[in-house]
Amino acid sequence: MQNTLTSTKPREMVLKRRIPTQTQPTDKVLKKRVPSEIQHKAFKQKRRRKRRPDIINNSGRGNQPIIKLVSDKFNWGAFFLSWVWGLNYGKNITLLMIPAFFIPPVALLLSIWFGVKGNTWAWQHTRYKGIQEFHKIQKRWAKLGTFVFVASLSAITYLGYTYMDFIAKFIKSLMY
Repeated sequence: MQNTLTSTKPREMVLKRRIPTQTQPTDKVLKKRVPSEIQHKAFKQKRRRKRRPDIINNSGRGNQPIIKLVSDKFNWGAFFLSWVWGLNYGKNITLLMIPAFFIPPVALLLSIWFGVKGNTWAWQHTRYKGIQEFHKIQKRWAKLGTFVFVASLSAITYLGYTYMDFIAKFIKSLMY
């Protein structure tokens, strides 16, 4: 039998002739290990290819050009929680919503404007790791805003039906 250390044959052939011991891996273990390492490297390369090198993260830098993936979506957090959301992102103009609550058409128009411009304002104000993190945070704002909106409508409806007789009597007393 040929000596395995001085063999000129490829490594795979040499390993097949060796007698497996506790320190040497068997053929099955060796065959499983090598392809998985190659697959892992290929997987890493695929993940690297999926990243978009053309997108530059310029969040939190003021009036820089905005990425189209950010500015295209409607911001439901800014729509529902207008002034609270605006204070968090440094837009004091959203405080106009407080007096506008007493004029519903103006409040609706302001809310729509905040929803349209919300992603742009949030991207310019805060530094994010990437677009995914930005959308994740804005989704949280949207869920919170939707919850507050539904809860307030439910409370108003409940109180309206509960005190309907009292309100009707009060209005009649004002008329006469």
